[in-house]
Amino acid sequence: MSEPSADPQPTGTPARPVATRGAGGTAKNMVWTLLPLVALVVVVTLVFAPRGHHPLPTVDPQADIGFARHQAKEPVPVARGLGAGWRVTSSSVLDRAPLTLRIGYQTPSGGFARYADSVGALPALLAANLSDPHRTGVVRIGDRSWTSYGGASGQGGLATRIGTISVVVSGTAPTTELRALAASLAP
Repeated sequence: MSEPSADPQPTGTPARPVATRGAGGTAKNMVWTLLPLVALVVVVTLVFAPRGHHPLPTVDPQADIGFARHQAKEPVPVARGLGAGWRVTSSSVLDRAPLTLRIGYQTPSGGFARYADSVGALPALLAANLSDPHRTGVVRIGDRSWTSYGGASGQGGLATRIGTISVVVSGTAPTTELRALAASLAP
């Protein structure tokens, strides 16, 4: 006779194998699983995404103008009497030699223009404010002659000296707005 085995033999119906997670899944099941997540992302995006035109913040350049005037110890040209639609969007003073005041604007057409005043040399100021400048002529604006420049990426520029201060007007705004900014500069 045979000896009884230590492992009892199964009797009756065999046990079903344990299903592993994802076994037997189909692409249809995966799509139905991801669909609520995708819908949630779409809803959150629609609810919280920024809408419409968001204008640049406006800044007050008076502190920088005052500091530049104090440091330069001479009249520093600033924009005066620009019409409606001109918004100051940036202002800074570089107080390392040479002292430089820069004030940037969003123009009425939505373009950008800025002027830079410096006690330094005009060629250095021009190179620091206009990419790849090339002279295009001389224009008369008010009672001053300005040298006009073209630059990289559609930039335009104007340069002159007002008293002992070098001045550069530059930006992507139309030439008429660059000239209007230049005309507004006075000590």
